Amino acid sequence: MSYQAPTSAELAVFSQHHQTLGFQSPVLGFQRRWRYRVVPNRWHLKGTAGAVAYLEKYGHRLKSQHLVGMALYAERMGCWSFATRLWRQAYILAHQGLPPAAKADAFPAFAEFPPELRPGLLRIQDGILVIRNCANRFNDFTTWGMELPKGDELIVFAANGELAYQTEEGRARTWHPTLDQALRGLEKLAGPFVLEGTAAFRDGRGNLHSQERMAKQATPGLPLTLVFVVLRAVYHNRTSLMEGSENPRQEAAAALTAHLTTLATGS
Repeated sequence: MSYQAPTSAELAVFSQHHQTLGFQSPVLGFQRRWRYRVVPNRWHLKGTAGAVAYLEKYGHRLKSQHLVGMALYAERMGCWSFATRLWRQAYILAHQGLPPAAKADAFPAFAEFPPELRPGLLRIQDGILVIRNCANRFNDFTTWGMELPKGDELIVFAANGELAYQTEEGRARTWHPTLDQALRGLEKLAGPFVLEGTAAFRDGRGNLHSQERMAKQATPGLPLTLVFVVLRAVYHNRTSLMEGSENPRQEAAAALTAHLTTLATGS
């Protein structure tokens, strides 16, 4: 499914949203891409044409959040036309193939959430903000704010004993019953929430897999461990955290992780 190119107004809102959030992802990766891919080809001096050449060679490998990072870095380097073309492609990828918007009243269990924070309506387009250096710090429910390599990214909605999952783009999905049980327990303990997280299975040798089947195949007969990391919360304590800085979202993630740790350890 293709997506029509954004209007100038749509593109302005999209880029302004990310500029307001700030450039919080690791800069080093974008410096390297700029230094070893863009500069040797002098694409940064060719404006829109340079960005088109960059996308033709590397664009098929990149997700929207990576292009957002490159666009922000291009702006930092003063290459505005180059950046604008990357913003356009990032917008298209972020919206490509999205399902029809759900009705705001389609999920009565989540009626207390603002309409934009309900399943099928919420869009997380700034996933670049949660890229972290994992450094092998995986301790089941006790690590927060760091994305799991090979993990499965989820948006989780929980209220009134009900649970729903979706992708960052808004597609409904399900996950493992063990995670369902843990998150329902979290909602009972901490109250309604909407969070962004990463889930994975650790096999018997400690390696992570996004699917239970793959983890079982890697170490047949050995027990598996469910790993879930709360990256950030966008609704907590009956308050929307979508606006403003990233700090409140990560503070809420830390609080929810503490509750998960209590549930997991029984302490």
